[in-house]
Amino acid sequence: MNSFNQKFQTASLILGEDILKEFIESEGRYSNFTKEVSFVCYIGKDRDVYSHELRRMEQLMGSRQGGAGGSSFHSPSNCVKAEALDSRMSVEQAEKYGAMYGRWSRGEDSLPFHFENIMWQQAFQEGYKRIIQMYIDYSGRKEPGPVKNFSVKIIYWIDVYFPRLFTDTMKIGRFPKFIIGGKVKLQEYLFLYFLTQLGCWVLYMGQESEIQIDSRLLGLAQWRQQKKGQITDLGQAGGSSACGEGPVVMPASAFRRRDRDERQTVLPSGNSGGYERQNQRPKENRAVPQPARRQVVIPSGVHPFEPEPRNQAPVQPQPSSSQNRQQAANPSGVSPSRPSTPRPSNSRQREEVLSSRPLDWEELAALSSSVVMIHVFDKNKECFKTGSGVMISTDGYILTNFHVARDGIYYGIQIEEEQNIFYTNELIKYNQYHDLAVLKIDRMCRPIPVYRGPKKLVRGQKVAAIGSPLGLFNSFSDGLISGFRKMEDVSMIQFTAPTSHGSSGGALLDTCGRLIGIITGGFDGGQNLNLAVDYETIQMFAGGFLRL
Repeated sequence: MNSFNQKFQTASLILGEDILKEFIESEGRYSNFTKEVSFVCYIGKDRDVYSHELRRMEQLMGSRQGGAGGSSFHSPSNCVKAEALDSRMSVEQAEKYGAMYGRWSRGEDSLPFHFENIMWQQAFQEGYKRIIQMYIDYSGRKEPGPVKNFSVKIIYWIDVYFPRLFTDTMKIGRFPKFIIGGKVKLQEYLFLYFLTQLGCWVLYMGQESEIQIDSRLLGLAQWRQQKKGQITDLGQAGGSSACGEGPVVMPASAFRRRDRDERQTVLPSGNSGGYERQNQRPKENRAVPQPARRQVVIPSGVHPFEPEPRNQAPVQPQPSSSQNRQQAANPSGVSPSRPSTPRPSNSRQREEVLSSRPLDWEELAALSSSVVMIHVFDKNKECFKTGSGVMISTDGYILTNFHVARDGIYYGIQIEEEQNIFYTNELIKYNQYHDLAVLKIDRMCRPIPVYRGPKKLVRGQKVAAIGSPLGLFNSFSDGLISGFRKMEDVSMIQFTAPTSHGSSGGALLDTCGRLIGIITGGFDGGQNLNLAVDYETIQMFAGGFLRL
């Protein structure tokens, strides 16, 4: 007798015109080990229509629950609802899930969730392996670092959502539903698809601006768009898409950093998980991790203001502690008295003073004392490039670009009207996608306050730029805001104030002396087409641990 193994399978179920009602009320058949599932992406193009459909969905859920109002996270039909996929993974969790991934890649059953039903467990293991391969195929990132980061993120979501969704892991027959919103890119989309392969119905409700999916993957779901009361079918699961070429929301392909296009590997670290640490402060005696050296250039007509290359004699001191940094500032070994520096007020108090009136150009230029020049040193203790940075805290925190700090073993911070250079190896935090990084020195600083609104910036608004282009320390220029751009989901301010290579990490200020952006790049082939990461991105990046 020939033996065979029965496998759990799924089949796409296409819903009708009233997708919300059918999703809430339908269950789909399960027979011959095959479950009918529906994966629907329901897009509201107009905010009012989108909000109306959200309310209608809540009403349908409330009716289904017998008047519960849809507020309960679990409904009788085992429906789980979330505003967006949780992305708040701590460093400790990253280490734990990274270790799980390491054991899984060696063939161990180490994922944080387990189905008691053998067929379901087999589908779970195969599905996890499948979406990792899909990530490699559709992102083009096959290096161990990016693949591990994706896999760890999926493990995190498994641990967060699977216990809520799959409450009975033995009896195949009670299948969950998942209603989710928020931004969806490749990682989120593949996780939602993974759920459907285990029998879970998935309804994504979002606005068009929140979607960025490769057109080759649109066929995994049924796409519907609601606009002014009209429903448009954008494509069906398992079929061809009517959305045309490219993602649903095209990224700004003209602004791409080569370190992303070449799929930069994750920074090496000594932790057990190996997941990229973006929020951990390095130990005092540990040098900043050094990734493989790669020039950061933005092709396709756009360039970052690459830190100015420097040929400089080797600097002997290398900091590993506060004492070492002080000695590095004075290689003779004689400890000089530090120039008396009055303790500055915090940035909020300074903002109240600065924002009380517009400043003239001379007053704005005086803020150069809060903008620094950064000398980046390699493992041979040689300065191989320079850039700029902005003081954002009284406690010595300096904001700059990631492509300035990248590849550095330690840094020399040059402050206006200071004779000493302050050396540090403290790279506190970085985000390569937003191109931001924070360094720390042992010195009190006079910060520039980060703009907090409430008025939005406008085209034509006067601005000032301070940086060190071509190594010319703290050069000041003025100009206008000429536009606002989205560069791969990063909000950028386009401005006309002249800048150049070495300006990266410098300050873009409004006329009240508040930091509205960090200078990061510009367009080739044009004059004064310069870009800065905007203040909202800065607040999101650094506001969690600094008093901005």
